[in-house]
Amino acid sequence: MKIKITLLLFVSIAINAFGQCKYNDYYEVTNIPSNTISFNLTETSSSSCCKIEKISSYSEFIFSKAKQYISSRGGAHFYNQLKPQGLYIEYLDLNEVDDTNPAFFELSKYNVSYQIDYVYTNGKFTYQFYIKLDKSGEPISDDAFPDMSKNFKFEKLADICTAIQLVKAHPQFKKQKVDIGRLYYNEETGNFCWIITNAPPRLSPGMHDVTINWFYVNANSNKLEKIEKHIDTFVIPEEEQPSPKMKPKKKKK
Repeated sequence: MKIKITLLLFVSIAINAFGQCKYNDYYEVTNIPSNTISFNLTETSSSSCCKIEKISSYSEFIFSKAKQYISSRGGAHFYNQLKPQGLYIEYLDLNEVDDTNPAFFELSKYNVSYQIDYVYTNGKFTYQFYIKLDKSGEPISDDAFPDMSKNFKFEKLADICTAIQLVKAHPQFKKQKVDIGRLYYNEETGNFCWIITNAPPRLSPGMHDVTINWFYVNANSNKLEKIEKHIDTFVIPEEEQPSPKMKPKKKKK
């Protein structure tokens, strides 16, 4: 199921002369497949078609199973800071479903899987992840959220401004401008990382493949873990030429 599977939170960052950070967060949204029905879990959600009350008997069960699994892995404190954003039901044996047909809400008749999107808030930072479960409520997705057994201090995040200053001082950053930061959960090490990248050079209109350095900074210890090179594609639109101003005609005397 290819829906909202982004594990990284994109954070635009600007640094003023005093070294303070300002950021705006946003989420990547993708199209919902034709064999999937989405349910609105927030008042502001616009991508969902349906109200959760239509499947309350099923949703209560699946949310309880998700809570049980997340709490056992990340702890009750972590779970209590989560806000569910959306529920997506994929009908695995069908190519298309009609969300206006009540028959499709009788979920016991279909082979389905569930995906719940969550947002975790830690101070001024947020992180979006999802958990996918089968019909019986067993998790079937990769773990994109913390495991207390690996790192019980995962919620103690260092300030991103400190991570940015660390990266800016690195020789490979070459005094470039910071473009964006990403809060990312590293399953191998059991901690969050800041991914800091350099801004691309000034580009002419057209499509460009640019090598960008990704600096991974441990969000708990504020130590640089690794640097990766990624090729990102940038599309720069042609600048619109301003239309000439028309001089008003003089009135004839």
